[in-house]
Amino acid sequence: MVNRVVKSLMFVCVTNCLFITGLFAGGTWAVGGCFEPNESDRTVVEVPPHVPGEVIVKFVEQPGPKTMVSVETVIGIRVQWRTLRHAPHAKGMPNTPHPLSYYRIATVDPQADVVALSKQVAALPGIVFASINTIPEPTLIPNDPLFGSQWAHQKINTEGAWDISTGSTDIIIGIIDTGCLINHEDLADHIWVNDDPVNGIDDDNNGFIDDTNGWDFVRNNNNISDVYGHGTQVSGITSAGIDNGVGVAGIGNTTIMTSKWWHTSGSDSSIAESCYYATDNGAHVLNLSLSCQCQLPLTEDAVNYAYDAGVVVVAASGNAGSSSPGYPAGYPNVMAVGAININDQRAGFSNYGPHLDVGAPSPGILTTSHQGTTSYDSNFGGTSAASPHVAGLAALVLSVDPSLTPDEVRQVINDNADDLGAAGFDNFFGHGRINCAATIAALTPPSVVPDAVSIVLGTGNSGGIAELTESDNQYLVLDPEFLNFRYQLEFTVDATSPSETPGALEFSYESRTFSFVGAVVQNLELYNYDTAQFETVDSGLSAATDTVVSVTPSGDPTRFVEAGTAAMQARIRYENAFPFWVFSTQNLYLPYRVRADHVFWTISP
Repeated sequence: MVNRVVKSLMFVCVTNCLFITGLFAGGTWAVGGCFEPNESDRTVVEVPPHVPGEVIVKFVEQPGPKTMVSVETVIGIRVQWRTLRHAPHAKGMPNTPHPLSYYRIATVDPQADVVALSKQVAALPGIVFASINTIPEPTLIPNDPLFGSQWAHQKINTEGAWDISTGSTDIIIGIIDTGCLINHEDLADHIWVNDDPVNGIDDDNNGFIDDTNGWDFVRNNNNISDVYGHGTQVSGITSAGIDNGVGVAGIGNTTIMTSKWWHTSGSDSSIAESCYYATDNGAHVLNLSLSCQCQLPLTEDAVNYAYDAGVVVVAASGNAGSSSPGYPAGYPNVMAVGAININDQRAGFSNYGPHLDVGAPSPGILTTSHQGTTSYDSNFGGTSAASPHVAGLAALVLSVDPSLTPDEVRQVINDNADDLGAAGFDNFFGHGRINCAATIAALTPPSVVPDAVSIVLGTGNSGGIAELTESDNQYLVLDPEFLNFRYQLEFTVDATSPSETPGALEFSYESRTFSFVGAVVQNLELYNYDTAQFETVDSGLSAATDTVVSVTPSGDPTRFVEAGTAAMQARIRYENAFPFWVFSTQNLYLPYRVRADHVFWTISP
């Protein structure tokens, strides 16, 4: 972020909590100001920053007017109750009430002692918990022409990942942040567009009127403009256009859904509402570049809801430089991300500990800016900048395999991180610095192209090995030759596997037959090193159009890979299916021609 913005945001998004015991008899304040009755032996903490006069209340059942009046009668205070905005029902369950329908925000005099009030409300029958409305803050520390200046891409090897996939705009990242400059030149093509035009009607019936590109849960409207800048910076890291000829490159060409929890302030409730909204409206990944050294009970429910709905949740570990977890990164269903600087050291501000999953680049990150549609910032930092690198990678993973669960996405990212610090997992780097190329490669079996081709029967008309391994519309073209009164064609391909013990093996090739004699049989055989002979794995009529034949042999695939050398061989044979005589002086069968292309094996671990 530009320096003048940094200077205005030098506050740190954490609260140094002093531990106190025995604050209340019969109950305690948990971290974050959430009173839980009947746990008098729990360690308690100093109350963190919170919204004056507001208490979050979760009811056992959906509360009605009588329930509200009964609460007011017991506590002896007139309360203004506020519901939380949400969809009509839980995601994918039209007969199930939305989780937010069990919550209400109680607003009282701003001078009231909401700590004592929360304790009083929490002790009432029918109340799950009562909590002050905690205020976290964004975790900030002071062919794309700018790609060469993005050191982070070199560190996490995004270019290697892009050789396999640059992402999919079908994958949506919910950016839970300060809004977004949606017409920025590097973001405009990646902004989520909802089927709800600005016409004063809730066209998509999701509970929000005219939420064309997202929602502001602070001002409760559809204005997601970013006066603060943080959300636009985060969005550029995840999803700035790749190879679009302008600005910077994000981690993937994915879609940004803006769910705004902070305008000039924000709270536990606005974070949670933002998470529920993004989940209910189809986000696949949530990024929360925010943190508090305190519990966020409403947000915890929201991230668990997202996780249960199959959404990957990623959050900044926090900037306290502490081994105590910041939240929501400290919750079990959230990927916690620390910051690793350009020298592969843990950034001094970055929280650490056993809850940490991985690290990612920060500070000094070049990304999009809210200052103008062609503006970029060169010094974005904090764990706010680290988190969207991981969220972007999670979206890239889902672009390759959208069937993966949140746990599977988390596992493949952690397993393929570059180990830093002490060998294996450690509290300062987690599983290491993310490696995009290794992560994406782990999802995609390596392709093994042939390194030799031999024409056994028939004649090579044109083409060669290059045409078998490149998609250039050039082909290996073969004609059969006369042999034993039968026109036959056969060629073999040889290669070396990257593994002598593949978990699975698939052989694919593309071919077309030109024939005047009717049907031609196409046989695929792989060399079985156990029996020392070719084994037929596929046989059928060849096609008169370009057709890909792809076969996964049954049984143990290691029989097709030679132990010690990892050699592999394939033989493809053609012959007339229904030969007939023609009247000629030689009584020969009519010839045909075959062209072949894109021959390869794929090996799965």
